[in-house]
Amino acid sequence: TLLELASIHQPEAAAYVLRDFQIFAPMIITADRGLDCVTTYDPATQVATIRSLENGRLGPGQTHVTARTTSLTR
Repeated sequence: TLLELASIHQPEAAAYVLRDFQIFAPMIITADRGLDCVTTYDPATQVATIRSLENGRLGPGQTHVTARTTSLTR
């Protein structure tokens, strides 16, 4: 997911690198609790974030992973 996000925002790159990868919390998926997975990218800092929210909820939710994406040019 993080590399796919990098390729969308930096399509001209030959390859992508994840740096400063941090895991904050596991994403626990159960049949009795629906989750929406939200992935965001800040082009200014090149930081991608994966977080989750309970279905239908608004707000910041739970942050699971952050990483800085950089690209390698040809």
